[in-house]
This record gives sequence, structure tokens and C-alpha cells, in this order.
Amino acid sequence: MIERKQLNILLLHVLLTFFALATLFPILIIGLMAFKTNNEIFAAPLRPPDVWRFSQIADAWVQGNFKTYYLNSIMVSVPTVLIVVSCSTLAAYGLVFARLKGSRIMLGLFLLGLIMPLQAVVIPLFHLQVALGLLNTHFGLVLAQAAVGMPFGVFLMRSFMSGLPREIIEAARIDGATDVEILRRVVLPISTAPAMTLATLQFMYSWNDFLLPLMLLQDPEMRTVTLGLFYLQGGTYTLNYTMISAGVLITSAPIMVVFFALQRQFIAGATIGAVK
Repeated sequence: MIERKQLNILLLHVLLTFFALATLFPILIIGLMAFKTNNEIFAAPLRPPDVWRFSQIADAWVQGNFKTYYLNSIMVSVPTVLIVVSCSTLAAYGLVFARLKGSRIMLGLFLLGLIMPLQAVVIPLFHLQVALGLLNTHFGLVLAQAAVGMPFGVFLMRSFMSGLPREIIEAARIDGATDVEILRRVVLPISTAPAMTLATLQFMYSWNDFLLPLMLLQDPEMRTVTLGLFYLQGGTYTLNYTMISAGVLITSAPIMVVFFALQRQFIAGATIGAVK
């Protein structure tokens, strides 16, 4: 029995290792391409470069105007994360503990946002932004991305709060605590893990978002990093694969830094509820 269990664990590790390598393989190829010439890429895409050309990263940074695009993406991603995390937490508390009338209807409306594809609302969203004077502004893009991220945020935070012991909330109410005090002193301190998970996922979505910036930002100086990467080409009829690969590394660097910095909180928040 023990040997069979050990064999199953070994097979599981082999399977997970295979999928991990399959996931890392494209990243490795892009990383190698960023330091090669186009001729080396076509000749031997899997072989390391003969000379590691680190200057190509700097060239892509300058030619792609990534300094401006990084600042634009930060100006969009950070406020979006703050809005989604704070509003989702407040909404989840209201749905679970505040005893609001019509909370089930409100939850159904939030869940409707999860199943509705973004492509179905891009045209109404565009006309709405034009009518409100928010087109080609970072504030308009922040509101749009926050609206897209809110349904999942409410669902995640509500799932966590639904598992909290109601005796703690009732005890706080008996002691005379208001809903604001219960949220600030009881719920928020134990909601760090799911909140950090939501913040990580929302930052990744906002940073990597392409459709909404492409539709709502028309000024080249307002572009985010994904749009900058899209326009980073070598010419009209050719593609500079070296420059594009360097741009991919530049664009994905903040995502990898944020994920590895918050991976413990991310895993803890993602697995809450799996084991009671």
C-alpha cells in the first residue's frame, strides 16, 4: 500500500514537472531570441546565442518608448487594483454580513458580469466613454478595467467571507461595534490573503490588457506597454524578431516580479476553502 502511494506521488511529480517545462519552454525561447540576431534566430532557434547582446534590451527600451509606456501602465494598473480590491471587499461584506435587502439579486447581477464576454460590450462602452468625455484618458481606462474586474473580485471576496464564522461577527455586534468597525477590525485583518490574491490577479490583467487600451486610448503618448509592444516592429513589410522578443521581456518583467514577490499570499488566498 505504501509503495503504491509512493508510486502515485512519483507519477504526480513527473507529470507536474512535464507541464512546468512545457510552460517554461516558450519563455526560454523568447529569452534566447532577445539576445540573438535575426539570422541566428532563423538558423538555430533553440541554440544559445554566440554572443549575448545585452544592449538589445536597452535598444528596445529606447526605440519602443517603454519609459513612457511603463509610466502609463502604472498610472492605469495601480488605481485599478485599488478600486477593485476596495470595492470588492465592501460589496462582499455587504452581501454576506450587512443583511442588505435584495442581496441575492445584486449577487446575480455581479455573477452576470462573469459570464458576459467583454467583446459584447465594447461598442456600448466606447459610445459611453465618448458621451462622458472619458475617451483617450487614463481615468476612463481605469474605470473600464475596474468594471471588468469587479465581478470576479466580488465573487472571490464573497466566497472567502462566506466561510468566516458568523459567531465572530455577532459577538462584535453584541459588543456594540458598527459595520464599519467590524469590517475594519475583524474582517479586514483576516482577509489579507484573498485580498492579495485578488490584487495580484487584477494587476496581471490590467498590465496585460490589450483590447481596452487599444479601443479607448488613441493618443500614442497615452499608450500602455501592451500597445507599445504591438507597435514595436522592424519595418513595414518585415518584423524585427530580436526587438520584439526584447520588448516581450521588458513588458513581462513587472508581472514576474509581482507574482514571485506575492506568490505565498497568492497561493494561500487561492487555496482558502480547499481544506476546512
